[in-house]
Amino acid sequence: MLVRTTRARSHAQDAQTAWTLLLNTPEQDRVKILKTSDGGANWVDQPGEFNIAGFAFASLHFFNANDGLGFGSPGTGDPTVDSLRIYRTSNGGNTWLRVPAASLPAPAAAEGQWVFGDNRCEARGDTLWFCTRAGRVWRTTDKGISWQAFTTGLLGSNNYPGLASVAFENHLRGIATSYAPSQAVRTEDGGETWTPSPSPGSPPAGDIEYVPGTTGTYFVNRGNLNASNTSSPYLITHDSGETWVSVNYSPALPVVEFLSPTVAFAGGNITSPAVGGIYEWNGVVGIHDGDDSADRISAFPNPSSGNIMLQLPHHLRAQRINVIDASGRTVLVRSAVHTVAPFALDLHSLRDGLYLLQVEFSDGTVLTERIAKN
Repeated sequence: MLVRTTRARSHAQDAQTAWTLLLNTPEQDRVKILKTSDGGANWVDQPGEFNIAGFAFASLHFFNANDGLGFGSPGTGDPTVDSLRIYRTSNGGNTWLRVPAASLPAPAAAEGQWVFGDNRCEARGDTLWFCTRAGRVWRTTDKGISWQAFTTGLLGSNNYPGLASVAFENHLRGIATSYAPSQAVRTEDGGETWTPSPSPGSPPAGDIEYVPGTTGTYFVNRGNLNASNTSSPYLITHDSGETWVSVNYSPALPVVEFLSPTVAFAGGNITSPAVGGIYEWNGVVGIHDGDDSADRISAFPNPSSGNIMLQLPHHLRAQRINVIDASGRTVLVRSAVHTVAPFALDLHSLRDGLYLLQVEFSDGTVLTERIAKN
């Protein structure tokens, strides 16, 4: 069995609880789901027919500690393996039930998913999208009970058919890509209709990642392992796919996950005991793109020795406030109450230092601001 994680942030509930997906290779015809409730010290094999050859799926996502989905299928090109299927759990994975095929849109022939990279799906609140090798994006708005499938117009090529990756910045706006040729399409209505984006060009757009806390910034990388651990071109858009900029970073990284404009992690080839492995981003990508003050967080005084006052955008309904330390660890979580007036956030429990303030809104928007405690 080959361990592979799909959207690791999505199915890590907290520091103690997480799920991981294992896919057998080279057949790709069955999977296992393992769950830990003690921070990874022990893992429990979860039951389901997906353990049986012929019932594999490709991706895993949990909306909360109880409600989760296993969905899609591997993209092998073999119709007997690539028959798309969806499973649901409402008790943290103790039991999984398959959504009846009669309740789903009719799958296209061999409508599988690529299993490289880590962004075959995206979730915002109770809504989840995933993309397929048939050039379609599937969507649920009720945590997997009902589904719709929408055609994007991207067909890919004979060697790399359909869509490789999809990312959404909120419930309405997103981008889907094909690997080769490297192309992109955009949506402004939650995935129901798609329009072409200027061709991203090199590299092949195997993985697209929205950068939380920005307006319209997406990061594109190959999404698969290169032959060597050398530099590789990446693509960035700051305007939701209107224009693309090619940048070069070293080393080549097949899997990238942004938690904010300043916090990201990636996995690369291991070429020696001292070279390769896990990398941490050290920079700022697209923070506060644009000059629309209505879409910004105001935090004052900043730095603060205790309470910090927050002013949030009036037109967005805040749901949750996260405070993230310099290592990317969430150290404070607070529910947010919709108000047009500034309100206080108590930082007394935190150590002195720099933090990232992250506010999640009901439409899926995530805004960030750097703050300091002294």
